[in-house]
Amino acid sequence: MTILPCDNGHHSQKVFMHSNLFKTLFMELELTANTVVRDVKKQFQSAFPFLKIEFFKYAHQRGQGSPLKDKVKGSERLIDVTGVLKEGKFSLDPSFTVAAFEEKMQQDHGLPVQVFRKSGDLWLETVQTDGLTLEAQNQMGEASTSDTRIRFNSFTLFL
Repeated sequence: MTILPCDNGHHSQKVFMHSNLFKTLFMELELTANTVVRDVKKQFQSAFPFLKIEFFKYAHQRGQGSPLKDKVKGSERLIDVTGVLKEGKFSLDPSFTVAAFEEKMQQDHGLPVQVFRKSGDLWLETVQTDGLTLEAQNQMGEASTSDTRIRFNSFTLFL
């Protein structure tokens, strides 16, 4: 986690903010016909480094997964995902639940997406935890990949 100091204008008092959350609050995805899937995936993951989105040919039901055979290649343009695209901007809101994010991408832009969370060296489809926010999912991914090994130094006491 990166912590950035920022002066809030009150003498020497400093306010600290989490840089990913700050970046996420102001991130918009530009969704145009010629935008490449890979670019949208990179933008999403820059906001949520322990999450990724995959695009699929068909929409899925809430709480259901999408068949891997329907996954869209990263080199495809957004218009080629389903043949129909509602162009526009999509504001990434960390307080969206995964289910709300996926539904909004489908309803507002015609893009079937599925969110995956990093878990160690694996990517898990989040169908069982779609009720959690994007930020909570990202924090779970971060926690599952953090180095949990015990480190010893010269001050470690052996009992």
